[in-house]
Parts: sequence; structure tokens; C-alpha cells
Amino acid sequence: MNQKELLSKSVFLGNDKGEVLPLSVEEMLAKRLNNFKGWRCAIGIENLHITAEGEIYGGACRNSGHLGNVYEQSFHLKKEWHICTTNMCHCGADMQVRKAKDVKDINKTYQDVRGTFVNFMNDAVFVAPVHQQMHRQHPLTLTWDLGRRCNYSCSYCNPSISNNYEAHRTLGSLKHAFEGIELNFLKTQKAKFVFTGGEPTINPAYLDFVKILSEKGHFVHTTTNGSRLPEYYADLLEFSMVGFSFHMEFAKQEHFVKIIEKLIEKKQTNRAAKNNWCGLRIMVPPGKFHQAEKIQSVLVKISGFSESGMMIFMSPLYEKEKHSQLMPYDQQELEQITAYA
Repeated sequence: MNQKELLSKSVFLGNDKGEVLPLSVEEMLAKRLNNFKGWRCAIGIENLHITAEGEIYGGACRNSGHLGNVYEQSFHLKKEWHICTTNMCHCGADMQVRKAKDVKDINKTYQDVRGTFVNFMNDAVFVAPVHQQMHRQHPLTLTWDLGRRCNYSCSYCNPSISNNYEAHRTLGSLKHAFEGIELNFLKTQKAKFVFTGGEPTINPAYLDFVKILSEKGHFVHTTTNGSRLPEYYADLLEFSMVGFSFHMEFAKQEHFVKIIEKLIEKKQTNRAAKNNWCGLRIMVPPGKFHQAEKIQSVLVKISGFSESGMMIFMSPLYEKEKHSQLMPYDQQELEQITAYA
């Protein structure tokens, strides 16, 4: 596997023999390789999850227990790796956190992984990030649900994380929370901030807040439904990596064509935007693979798509309010979706 192919991967599963299996989080999900129950996990040490209310947990699984609140600037952070009690790791950010099957395997997650690539593994003992250099420069990660407010109402989205009425956090409130994070978690280290929602980009303060984090040397990754104007995303790409989620119930192919064309133009004229990763994930409900494939085929044919480093994935969906259970896909369709993961 070459370096270009590795760009689409997020983690290595590794074993004691020096073999590694590179995976995207979509592949981990679709291939059911996301079971780490009983393993050690660095949630709460290297990773924090912040809810819409500002409540702090080690990961989206919340197995670390409650660790404080960023808006109240109360922090009670972990000092030891957590032992996982979850049957399935369902959050993409949580899947990328370092993990070790036993205490003796923890050191393996910090070594430069230069093992033999394999296509299958059933004896994994650790999970480590693929992009080691980025993680050394930005060793901490925060996944932040900026708010529940969203302008979509996808049938499979949990109402506990999305609605169309809650108020937005102000820029002053976000800056106040960040000051506490700097003092209590970052402690001069650089981090990767992953913003989700709801839909984070509809917060009027979002772009200004991202600029502040970027100017301080942090990586920012925005997860968005792509409903804003192309010009907004072109501005955002200068300061943030952007991961679009194409929700087939609401998203329009024509709109995404315009967005991608604008982002390609931005990457061609702006160095910061050129270096920021950008990708699109089509969320595929059961029975919709062929429709998703048609959308994918149109978008990848946009002039400059491959040259700009943009990528398209597909992802299966979980049952509503059941984080560990995929929707009822037949095996053939699940394998077709996984082929684009």
C-alpha cells in the first residue's frame, strides 16, 4: 500500500508479529472490527468528547465517566488508560483513539508502525493512528458537539443529538470554554479539534471560532452536512479540514457539485486550503447503494477532483437510538458499500 492509498485510512490494527491492517473508520464499522471490549483505551488521556451542554467525557461512549464541563471550567481528567466495557465502538473519533489489548501492548501504539501490510487480521493487540507525524505534532484530540441545532431532520438521526430549535453558543461562550481547555487539558500541547453537531456551521460564530483555533496552531476538522453556500466552505477550508456527510434524504447532488468546484478552485489558489484535507461521505440507507453510486460517479468526474486530493467514501447507518446495531442491509449491499469505505 502506497502513501496515497494510506491517505484514506485512519488506523492500524497491529499484532505481535509486526503485521498491520490499515483501515478507515468506515471499514472498521462495516467489517465489524470495532469490538475492543476489555482492551485499554486512551479516552480521557489523549481524547475528550464534549457534549452540546459542554459535559466532558473521554469518548462518545461515555465509559470514562463524567469528567467535568467546559462552560463551567470544571475538569476532573483521567490519569490512567480506561478498560473498555462497550461491545461495539460506534464513534469514528473513538475508533481512532489509541488502544491496547493488554497493558504490555500500550507501548506498541506509540512506535512508528512500519510492519508488513496484510488484508485480514484476527490476532490484533493494538490500534494506532496511521498518520503518526500529525499525531506527534498534535497528540491530543477533542470531539466537540457544538450544539444540537440542525437544519436537516434525517429519519435515522437520534433526537438526543439533533433538533431544529436549540439556541447557538456565542463566540464569547466558546472562547471561555477554550480557555479552560487550554489550561486544564492542552497545557501548551497542540490538538486536533473535531466539530460535530447538530450542524456546527449554522452557528453564526463558528467560522470566527475556527480561525482562532487555527491561528493558535491547532488542527480543526469540521463535519458538516454541506447545506451552506459554496463560498462559506471555501472560506472554511483555509482554516479547517472539511468532512462532508451527504444525507440522501435532504442533500442535492447539484449543490454538492457547486461546492466541490468552488473548493477545487480554492485549493488551486490558496496554500492553506490546498494542504487541508477534504472528503465526502455518502450516508447510505438500506436499498440505496445504486443511487449512492450514481451520485459518487458524478462527483468524482468533476474537473480537478482527484488532483486536488479530494476523496469520497460511503458509510452504512446504525439503527436509530441503537449505536451498536447496523440497519438491516443484505450482505451483498453491505459489501458494496464497504468497497467504497
